[in-house]
Amino acid sequence: MPPIRSFVKWAVGKQSLRRLPVRSLRLFWLPSCWLRLFRPLQPGTLAVVTLAMAIALATVAPGAGPVVINFDVDASGLPIVAPVNFSSTTALTETYSAWGVHFSGFATGTGGGILNDGSSFGVPAQSGSNFLAFNRQANFSNGHLPTDPQQIHFDMPVSGVTISVAGGQSPATFEMRAYDENDFELASATVTTMVFAPLSVTAGIGIKRVEIIELGTDNTFVFDDLIIDTTAPEFVRGDCSGDGSFSLSDAIVLLGNLFPQTTPPPIDCDDACDGNDDGGLNLVDVIALLNALFGSPTIPLVGPSTCGWDPTVDALHCAAYTPCP
Repeated sequence: MPPIRSFVKWAVGKQSLRRLPVRSLRLFWLPSCWLRLFRPLQPGTLAVVTLAMAIALATVAPGAGPVVINFDVDASGLPIVAPVNFSSTTALTETYSAWGVHFSGFATGTGGGILNDGSSFGVPAQSGSNFLAFNRQANFSNGHLPTDPQQIHFDMPVSGVTISVAGGQSPATFEMRAYDENDFELASATVTTMVFAPLSVTAGIGIKRVEIIELGTDNTFVFDDLIIDTTAPEFVRGDCSGDGSFSLSDAIVLLGNLFPQTTPPPIDCDDACDGNDDGGLNLVDVIALLNALFGSPTIPLVGPSTCGWDPTVDALHCAAYTPCP
């Protein structure tokens, strides 16, 4: 568990966090024993503490809400004391691996490095005092290049990625591409800017990797405030057809997709068809659905009558499920 009390004290003192609007914060339930930490706090600081706790405890899991990486704290919630020169650091790689987020460059040892905004990039950090910096003509302490493309990998599929980018000294054009687990391109976006501007891609819940590159000849540029949206649609397990009810037709839809004789009806939410929640779709799931209908009254959460997210980490995804709000 991260050092909660010290992290809360740090977060309350961050001027950049104080400026965040309350509507941008995602509230969540806390264990009752932690609530005693917050009783002495003034209402004006409660939103700051909420964001601090979200950053400290977030994990990349469907339904968990956005994960925020601002390059000012590590995955344990401890402040990052960053240098101002590339020669005093190396490329960012596994600092956020506890959150299921991994950074890499195109070649070994390349990619961005976390620097303090006291370095000469022509723009201050968007939040805090650190950013992810690049200089195609510089060298890290180990001799590798702090250059793009920057790759960000996720242990579990995510639905959207936003990062703020800035040319700093001059306008620069940035592109971000999103890929699924089979390295198929799902979405892309571009933006041209000198000051920080958001660059975003969205694609259901299937993004496993993004790649960010500066398309021009700008040698120096910076990124800040990576926001990873892990919110998957809620669903009802068993409702394979997506019609809002659990019935014999759902087993028939799954059977038709497993053994198609003609064009089967599409399945938008694989998780809803995973009757035994083992992370795969096969004949065992058809049997599990039939058993839930005519034998055992229960199937693994969530379902068969409650909207929710899949509690199990697996390879199946839910791209869309309209019956749940």
